[in-house]
Amino acid sequence: MDRNLVLESTCGLEDADYVLLGAPFDSTSTYRPGSRFAPLEVRREFLELDKEAGGRSVYDLKFHDLGNVAVVPGNAAETVRRVGEVVAGVLEANSGASLITLGGEHLMTYPVVKSLGGKVEVVLQFDAHADLREDYMGESLSHGCVGRRIAELGTTLTQYGVRSTTTEEDEYIKENRILSLNPREDFSRILKAVKGRETYITVDMDVLDPKETSGVGNPQPGGLSFNTLESNIIKAKRGCRVAGFDIMEASPIYDRTASLYAAKLLSAYMTG
Repeated sequence: MDRNLVLESTCGLEDADYVLLGAPFDSTSTYRPGSRFAPLEVRREFLELDKEAGGRSVYDLKFHDLGNVAVVPGNAAETVRRVGEVVAGVLEANSGASLITLGGEHLMTYPVVKSLGGKVEVVLQFDAHADLREDYMGESLSHGCVGRRIAELGTTLTQYGVRSTTTEEDEYIKENRILSLNPREDFSRILKAVKGRETYITVDMDVLDPKETSGVGNPQPGGLSFNTLESNIIKAKRGCRVAGFDIMEASPIYDRTASLYAAKLLSAYMTG
């Protein structure tokens, strides 16, 4: 584990309600790398936001920051193994904790969901892209394939905000009856699908419209506003039983508001 910058924990791992983990890996990024810097930058922004918080502070909660997984740049398979190993260790120490992961590219969601296993019935993916390719240029462990890898685990996959798909992905969505909605469609359909179920919520920051932040690896016009995304996350959290949460694909080197927005979502999720 890399403890270059960690938030001050309010309790030990065994007693935490929330456990924070960073996964600073972006080696399969297909357009603009840079999400490797997000876990540290999001923590910095998070500290500043909490200083200004007028209501409930995360420091009123029981949480523990583990630091960052020691990822292996350029080696997706080994990094996936290491992330999974760390998550398994968290579950062994505290099976009741809610795990929060900061990426890094979206591939990092896969080993987390895989390690959570039976704790996850549904994955709710906020994303501009479906990420349902069988492979990307021959690489099956790619951020463009993470939805496909998760679906292959037998987990029900739901998606919101999707506005960029390939023909292959469209066919996969149809054949597997995946609920994949664009930003103009009714989010209440998602809420109905996750209601009362063990749900893992994953956020790719490119679900936001680029006018909100351009600090993502693969910006795509026509996305959500920040307020809508935050509201939808809280609605989903309150309607389901959350198995885990992550925020992926913020690339603060292009636009620092990306890490600020991610920090705000982290705070809203924990206190909302």
